[in-house]
Amino acid sequence: MKRNISEIVDIARLNSLFERFTIATGTGTAILDMEANVLVATGWQDICTKFHRVNPETCKNCLECDSVLSKNLLEGRNYSLYKCLNGLTDVAVPIIVGNEQVGNLFIGQFLLQEPDLDFFRKQAIKYGFDEKEYLEALSRVSIITEDEVQKKIDFLLELALLIGDMGITKMELTELTGSLEQKIQDRTRQFREAQLATLNMMQDADEARKETEKANSNLEKTMLNLERSNKELEQFAYVASHDLQEPLRMVSSFTQLLEKRYAHQLDADAREFIAFAVDGATRMQKLINDLLDFSRITTRGKEFTKLDATTILGYALSNLHEKIKENGAIVTNDELPFIKGDESQLIRLFQNLIGNAIKFRSEESPRIHISFQTIPDYWQISVKDNGIGINPEYNERIFQIFQRLGNIKKYPGTGIGLAVCKRIVERHGGIIWVESEEGKGSIFHFTIKK
Repeated sequence: MKRNISEIVDIARLNSLFERFTIATGTGTAILDMEANVLVATGWQDICTKFHRVNPETCKNCLECDSVLSKNLLEGRNYSLYKCLNGLTDVAVPIIVGNEQVGNLFIGQFLLQEPDLDFFRKQAIKYGFDEKEYLEALSRVSIITEDEVQKKIDFLLELALLIGDMGITKMELTELTGSLEQKIQDRTRQFREAQLATLNMMQDADEARKETEKANSNLEKTMLNLERSNKELEQFAYVASHDLQEPLRMVSSFTQLLEKRYAHQLDADAREFIAFAVDGATRMQKLINDLLDFSRITTRGKEFTKLDATTILGYALSNLHEKIKENGAIVTNDELPFIKGDESQLIRLFQNLIGNAIKFRSEESPRIHISFQTIPDYWQISVKDNGIGINPEYNERIFQIFQRLGNIKKYPGTGIGLAVCKRIVERHGGIIWVESEEGKGSIFHFTIKK
């Protein structure tokens, strides 16, 4: 199945990237899909947009140029350079995702030497252009030496490879997500079918004992199968995450190599674009690691033991010592009860909640207090802060995976911390919720079964 470049590459971000490239270099750019649809166009010269591509005859020359460039790339060339019949020069580079060409990257509408004014005056007369306006438009066309053109071609070749690698990464992540969702649906369906079979078997009173024994046996087998399947699914997620990170590391490494090798040829904008690419790959790796960690909360949890919650809190505060010191935070607590649970997960629960309270601080020094109260069958523990608070309409959304409310530059992270807290609390038989208003701090409550 042929892939559409607009489905596997962020066209809007590429358009923004090439607008900056045009500003930095004065060179027009374009990206076309394999159907010759223009997806990105920046910095096109007036002589093309107001004259050559408007007049039917000269427009044929433009289309003929596009066709020649594309044909050369389909023949396997790394790039194609062509001077069109209208007198300007264009360059095209293929965009390859996997082994499939999904589009072409163009720069052009420039001159390789001083223009032949007699040629362009004849053009104006032949096609009925206003000669003065036509020559004024010509005067704004960039004149680029062959050496400068080659440097731009080298840069575009590397950029096309980077775009292709990003497309592969996005496709693999999409396929992985779909595969995981399908496996979860299959396992859920199998379990529900087993439950329904058990209920149907118990309806016959005369065969209740035999049917119950059979149902229990089937259910036990199903649970064993589910347990085995979950382990296989976890192993699959681990291997998939490892395989996904390899192309990300390549993207990051080759982008940094590109910056090092061509540092003397790149301006500040180009180096900034490379920094964006490296940062995006790094954040994607962090996202994959966090997703894998999230999936292991229930499958890799330890057996519950009796624990002193005050001691657990102390371990969490020790882990946050430097962060507390840097922010001048004051953390106080009541004497907390003994509870039953997974020590490492409860440390992480306290650490995430207190860490968030420090991260989302107000102008005041962070003040955080941990308290508890007894309710029927549960311990209720609360973490109160004087931070920036949360709009109440987001009180449930913040516990969903990858949900972020703050500015990513001011408050870095993947948006998985509170989802991890929710899963830990649910594994301990409790619930978690928040009371908050913007500008008035927050109180996070969670319950642990006695």
